[in-house]
Amino acid sequence: MKKSLLTLTLACILMLVCVVPALADVNLEGYPITDETISLKLVIAEANTANTHTDMWALVRLQEETGVRLEVERVDNSVWNERKSLMFASNELPDLIIGSFTTDERSLYFTSGQLTSMNDMLPLMPNYSEFLKRFQPIERAKLYDAQGNMIGFIGQASEGKKALPGARVVINQKWLDAVEMKMPTNWDELVAVLTAFRDKDPNGNGENDEIPLSGAISTAAQVFVTETLGISNNSAGTRSDWYEGEDGSMEYLMTSDLYKTYLERMHYLYAEKLLDNEIYTQSSTQFLAKGANMQIGACRTDAPFVLAGTDPEKYEQYVAFGPIAPEGGEPRQYFNEMYGANLYVTKANQYREVTARLLDYLYTEEWAQIIRGPQLGSEIKGDWDGKGGWYYIDDTQTKYAFEVPEEYSGVYYWRIGAVAPMALRGGLGYSETWMNEVMSDTDTHLRAIYADTWQYTVPCFPQEYSLTQEEADELALISTELKTYVDQMEVKFVVGEVDIDEGWDEFQAHLKSIGVEDYIRINQGAYERYLEIANNLE
Repeated sequence: MKKSLLTLTLACILMLVCVVPALADVNLEGYPITDETISLKLVIAEANTANTHTDMWALVRLQEETGVRLEVERVDNSVWNERKSLMFASNELPDLIIGSFTTDERSLYFTSGQLTSMNDMLPLMPNYSEFLKRFQPIERAKLYDAQGNMIGFIGQASEGKKALPGARVVINQKWLDAVEMKMPTNWDELVAVLTAFRDKDPNGNGENDEIPLSGAISTAAQVFVTETLGISNNSAGTRSDWYEGEDGSMEYLMTSDLYKTYLERMHYLYAEKLLDNEIYTQSSTQFLAKGANMQIGACRTDAPFVLAGTDPEKYEQYVAFGPIAPEGGEPRQYFNEMYGANLYVTKANQYREVTARLLDYLYTEEWAQIIRGPQLGSEIKGDWDGKGGWYYIDDTQTKYAFEVPEEYSGVYYWRIGAVAPMALRGGLGYSETWMNEVMSDTDTHLRAIYADTWQYTVPCFPQEYSLTQEEADELALISTELKTYVDQMEVKFVVGEVDIDEGWDEFQAHLKSIGVEDYIRINQGAYERYLEIANNLE
């Protein structure tokens, strides 16, 4: 009997030895990282305009330089939540994941050990560690969990000095000139300008078809009001649920008089038809059709040429708006220069040293030169079809531009569709390679109109902070119902379906019945812990 048990035990050990991969020799300095090819499985969630795959040109070049092959499973954003849930429920995990996680999900998967801390990897990442020093501790802290462990990696950093700060809010300068008014600097001036846009036919077509303020999504116009009140917003123009108290504390907006003022101003714009009365129902296509017809005075948009088309006589009419100062305050433009974590290492990863050095390579000038894409006419690697590429435009072979195949609307879409995954662009935005790229006329105009707005930029408030599992579980019982109710009531208040004064007390009472006091307590505690982590990064 003992012999049988011993035989069975040995057999099990042999089986385990067979399934656990042998760890490769890692070159701790220089490249390639390993002398033999190592494959890492990567699941990446992305938009339908992107086409990241294993044999993509830049990933083939990455393998040539580092010895690491990324076996890619691409997941469209539209089905990412379903794929994510299945992946973690079945415990069939890749080595690396690029994709979004809610705060609750991140807390759950780190508590379960399925996602892992990167603390042990940082000593092998000197380029990345040095890069992080560019940013304020209040931004860097969002890479850490409630216990102070680094939980994720920045696979794509921001665009550096070419970044477009804030929510990309624009106003039609030609319309301002037509109504003989200047850029508004406060709430009263904003109302006056929008009223003139409504009444004085600034597009000059003799019709009353101007829409002073509009947006592609229902929350896009919020930034025009939040800026007048000192409330933070994100890059899409959507207001924060929190605001910064006089003592630096994080206060819940919806239980404050500040939120009531915000609702009153939004309702005024809507009732006076200064705000597009179709903003809660129109599609992005309908919004862009109005832009193409030159009917919109001010809005949040990705770029003027996206709004008005690529005719410079149209898109050059638009300039950067504001920012506007709140009463008694300085103008602020909320913008996080540092993107949050988008790449995570799972417990399935058996090559952590290799992975650390691979990720660190994304923050070298050599990778910046690769990720920009192939040179026009260069030798084909991977499955790039040879169409398009960059070329030097000066004798010093420093400045360069791109030739883009006709089927792509711009360099960005050609890159992500044919040659280079921008979710892995690393430090490109802060490299010499990036600074030497000569942009298209549309992109040049886009960056030029925002160049002077950097002086107003401050980090968004609050930053994305981590929760403990206990906090996440408790908030899960409140958050969905609370958000749904607030969103529904905000629309009703703004469009006038519910009178703000008459409905305010009932609104506050219902927030309490949902559990808003516990919601505030838990979030404020988590944010105080976040500030402690940030202070430790000083």
